[in-house]
Parts: sequence; C-alpha cells; structure tokens
Amino acid sequence: MTPSFKRLQIAAALLGGVLCFGSLGYVWIEGYSALEAIYMTVITVSTVGFREVRSLSDGGMLFTAVLIVSSIGTFTFAASAVTQFFLEGDYRERIRLKRIQRIMNEMDNHIIVCGYGRVGEKATQELQDHDREVVIIESNIELVRKLRDSGVHVLEGDATEDENLLNAGLDRARALITTLPDDAQNLYVVLAAKERRKDLLIISRASNANAVSKLKVAGAQNVIMPDQVGGAHMASLVAIPDVMEFLDHIRIQGADEVNLEEIEV
Repeated sequence: MTPSFKRLQIAAALLGGVLCFGSLGYVWIEGYSALEAIYMTVITVSTVGFREVRSLSDGGMLFTAVLIVSSIGTFTFAASAVTQFFLEGDYRERIRLKRIQRIMNEMDNHIIVCGYGRVGEKATQELQDHDREVVIIESNIELVRKLRDSGVHVLEGDATEDENLLNAGLDRARALITTLPDDAQNLYVVLAAKERRKDLLIISRASNANAVSKLKVAGAQNVIMPDQVGGAHMASLVAIPDVMEFLDHIRIQGADEVNLEEIEV
C-alpha cells in the first residue's frame, strides 16, 4: 500500500468521523431526525450556505461554530490527500495492478519464480528464451517497478506468504523455482507449495550444504547450490574443455541457433 493511498484512507476516516460527530450533535442538541442531522452536518462543513432545517438554539449555534472550525483542518487534509493520490499516479498504478492480477488469474501451466536476484534473473531469462510463461514474486519495490515497465509478470510481496503464492497462480502452475538467498525462506516456500500442490515440480536454491537434504525432505525434487555448480563447471572447463564447450552450446538457450530439446513420448 502506497503512502498516498494510506493518506487517502485516513482522510476518508476523518471525514466519516466529522459526519458522525456532527450528526450525533444535532440529534442530541436540536432533536433532529437522523436524516435532518446528516443534511445539516453536510451543508455546515461544506459551507454551501443552504438555510438550516430549523432555527437553531443557542446551543445549536455554538455547536455549529465548533463543527465548522474543527472541520477546516479535516477538509484541508482530505483535499491534499486526494490531490496527491491523483498527481502521483497512484490511481493509475492501482488500475494497472488489478489488470496484472487479472492476467495472472488467467494464466495456466506457468512457472513461478520466487526472488529475482542473480539466480532468479538467470532462471527467468532462460525460461523466457524457451517461450515459458513466468510469474515472479519479488519484495523489492524498485525492482518490481522496473520489471513491470519491461512487461514482465511480477507480483510484489514476500514469497513466504501463502497469499502471494496463491495470487501468483500456484494452483495452476506447472512448476515453482525458489531462488531466495536464505535457506530457511526457501524451505518455507517449498513446504507451503507442497502442502497446497502435492504434484507440483519444485526446484530450490540452497546456499548451505546442510540444507540440501532438508529441502528434499520438504518436497523439492531438485536442489541446486549455485556456488557448487559454478565451481564444478569451471573445473570441468579445465579438465574436459571441448566437451563442456559443446554442452554449453546445446544447453537450454532459446536464443541460440542450436538447442537441446525434450520430447515427450
């Protein structure tokens, strides 16, 4: 929730409070009906100058003066909140978020990527090169905005929260890749996803070797340690350079002329 939208909510609550305060005051002091009290409060705080429902008593006139003075600050704050909300483009952002969520709700057989760090970014690029639909869950708001501007389906939030996994289409996803830097967070994502979808393919990142077995027990079919894979790859480039160069060339790279594909039979 953006700060300007919070200000808008506060302004609405304050206006509602002024309306209730004024209405109750007129009912108690002047004996107005509920409708008359609301009408009197609205024309008083809005200073439109309509004549009173009935002539006011001394207590009613004093209350009206207090109501006008107390409502000035509320209306000033409300006007600034509304202006800020529209000038900063929050309403457009909220409309865009609803459109993005509607698109995500219609997606099927896609891949969810939790975290868009270096590992998540590379995984996403590889999948997109291979024409796979990807939904990213990322908590960094600045990174989320950049991804949305580039047309990527991304959901702002914490991937460890069940609600965000469901909003990303967990029930309809083909697979989930969690690349969060913390093993405990990856473990929670795996547990939450597996509890909801027993048949879901889950691939997890691990930073510590001790976490590999725990992630597999939790339900991850594959656990990848980027440092270990990178070190083994560099050693292989020294030991068997020609083989590794060939394998690098035919690996999953939709942007290359040569690809290694899997065909189900």
